Amino acid sequence: MKKIILFAFIFLNGLHWGAPGNSLLAQDVHMTASNVYKLVADSLGMRIFETVWTPGAKAAFHTHPDYAAYVVEGGTLDIIEADGKKTTVELVPGMALIAGTESHSAINTGKTTIKVVVVETTRPRK
Repeated sequence: MKKIILFAFIFLNGLHWGAPGNSLLAQDVHMTASNVYKLVADSLGMRIFETVWTPGAKAAFHTHPDYAAYVVEGGTLDIIEADGKKTTVELVPGMALIAGTESHSAINTGKTTIKVVVVETTRPRK
């Protein structure tokens, strides 16, 4: 339970809107991190990604709108915020989170391939 709470806390702390020139489109994970994120469905204001992080794989700085993530295969992931703050997360199969909009980059620093399903909502909150 502590790992799930820590994982959610790290991701919920990743929001960075203040950098000049930043826009959600310019930081769209589908555009900036297509080496890791594969779009598998996009409909009704939601997008589903399959992410595969081989050891050493890096996702460039990007922004997620409100989203959920489910860990299929775990490993070690470093999350780097816009200010350079790095947090190492141990992902465990079955771990899940729901988070608000946030921006970060990430790298698989472990020795195993990580697989995570990410579902983003692109429609506004009510």
